[in-house]
Amino acid sequence: GKGAGTEISVVMSVWGVKRTYHQTVSEPHPGEVIIDSDPEAGVTTTFTLKPVEGGTHTQVTIHSAMKASPGIKGVFERLVTPGITQRIFKKELAQLSSYLHQGRHGSG
Repeated sequence: GKGAGTEISVVMSVWGVKRTYHQTVSEPHPGEVIIDSDPEAGVTTTFTLKPVEGGTHTQVTIHSAMKASPGIKGVFERLVTPGITQRIFKKELAQLSSYLHQGRHGSG
């Protein structure tokens, strides 16, 4: 899909535990802010796009908010989640850059 209303299913395996996320895309500011949210899992990821260098480049900022579990499990999640999400975000940004540099965004 493209834009608001797109539904995404993502299966992630972290430390041998598989989890499926069902996200819905919204665009509160089309072309500037894209949000993937999974209310059931308590995960919201915001992608903010800002033109830079006279509009020849785009700065992409990714921010994710997650609902932590209660108790000791939640403490553990708060300690390890930042490192895991940072690696995921770096991969996402690399894939986006590769996609755009290959020129595939204009075809299809």
